[in-house]
Amino acid sequence: MGILDELRREASNRLRASRARATKAGSPLPVHVAKVVVLLEDMFSFLEHFCNECNVLEPDAAASYRVTNGHGFTDLQQRSYKVQWNDQRRGCFTLSYVCVGQESLDITVSTRSGRETMREHLDRHGLGFRIEDLSTWRYVFIVTPRVPVSIRFEPDPDTAAVRMTTRNFDVLGESRFTIDAALIDENLLDQLGRRLVRKASRFDELIGNHVSDEVREQFRKRIASRRRAREALDEPGTGKTKAGKRSSRRRRPAGQVEGTRRSAPASRRDSPPTDEKSGAPRYAWMVTGDIAAGSSSATVGKIGPSGVLGRFTLKDILTKGRHFRMRSQEGQVIYTGYITGKFNGFEPLADYGAARGCHSIEYEIDGRWTVPKARSSMR
Repeated sequence: MGILDELRREASNRLRASRARATKAGSPLPVHVAKVVVLLEDMFSFLEHFCNECNVLEPDAAASYRVTNGHGFTDLQQRSYKVQWNDQRRGCFTLSYVCVGQESLDITVSTRSGRETMREHLDRHGLGFRIEDLSTWRYVFIVTPRVPVSIRFEPDPDTAAVRMTTRNFDVLGESRFTIDAALIDENLLDQLGRRLVRKASRFDELIGNHVSDEVREQFRKRIASRRRAREALDEPGTGKTKAGKRSSRRRRPAGQVEGTRRSAPASRRDSPPTDEKSGAPRYAWMVTGDIAAGSSSATVGKIGPSGVLGRFTLKDILTKGRHFRMRSQEGQVIYTGYITGKFNGFEPLADYGAARGCHSIEYEIDGRWTVPKARSSMR
């Protein structure tokens, strides 16, 4: 064993001993939380070594971000890795790094309200910028090519699991995931390390945040089969099905764009239904279509919220679920999918779509696309 390995081992032992003393000094932890804290200490040691190696080797890990519609950064390099314990919360630590580039981003807005909205948007995601006045009510935001990224790990207080909260990891914004403590082993940590440096990894699949390519291909075949069956029931140009029933779709007035109604902001919607005992969501959704990228998109097969595959089967989502689609602010359809369980209707948008450019969600009910109503429950 080399001298560096010995130093790392001694540092790890001192860290674990200090955490154990801190635990004894405070209120006793529940048994399931104490076990998770031990796993998090092992995870911290792994990521501490991982950060040291990345800072020396500087692996070619590039990230791209969409800042606004039509504007974004590409090929930002990940640098300055570090991991730090939160001394105020037991078992909680944060991994962080920055994505940096060479060219700044220029975004022009033409109203005072647009200036304030853009300022809040950039501040919320930790992006640096300066503003130049071009003329009356015209402003240019010059955004610094530097995106801060953080991933927080902490024990779930109710279950034997780890909560993982990412900020600006794959997209700008915050995302939350749950990792079953039983899944944390050397293989998972290795896959996590590969995921962090943007290499091929099964980490998302292992924690239930995504499905494998094989299962995704099965989804595509089932969806294509259902689409063909639906098209076979319609007689083009008659507005009737082969069974003789007239379609229930309403005609839109001339000039009206389909699906331009917008849903309420996520902050004003009711919180999604959860189990009263465990707090786990009582619904599951899956993205089955990425309109821009097509069926080859990695988004196809995305399942949420994190960790629901143990409570809902893929068959339940596809066969019992309601068909939804999410639109951009301009009214363009971005994603389609299905959701099942007990839900309010806005969950796919709040969980996934809003952070990826979606502004509204609609459901296909009796042949019509309908915006869900706030404060109502759907099944």
